[in-house]
Amino acid sequence: MATWPSRPLNRGRLFLCLRLGLVDIAADVIEADDLHAELAMIDENLCRAELSATDRAVWTARRKAIYIELHPETAQGSAQALGMNKAVGNVTENFSATSFAKDTAEKTGQTDRIVRMHAERGEKVIQEAIDLIPWHQARHWNLSRQAEEASSE
Repeated sequence: MATWPSRPLNRGRLFLCLRLGLVDIAADVIEADDLHAELAMIDENLCRAELSATDRAVWTARRKAIYIELHPETAQGSAQALGMNKAVGNVTENFSATSFAKDTAEKTGQTDRIVRMHAERGEKVIQEAIDLIPWHQARHWNLSRQAEEASSE
């Protein structure tokens, strides 16, 4: 009997493995708070080549929001102010956080510029527009149905 976590990573893959009758499933288990766990899931998704442009943009925008929540000093304006203060000798702390775009580019194999472009597109799209895309509706419906079926088993 499989345990269905309340906030699972890769719920779709877990469901498919269970559907196929797989009992032992290889997995990398990490101890993390909700934000770090979601960040790990997003990084894994962004490394996949088969993401649609919409999914890549939405995931990148969500990753940016999480990254800035975890590293507020990297937010636009904050990083610029810190850099300017450091240049004139006003900052004594070591600033070691990497920018969102650079961190994401390193983890996903994209360029900083492409990451910024995806994040901007993801921040501008509204959920109502995404829901109008037929394949997105079908995929969301199928994943919701799968999760409900798995949790009732």
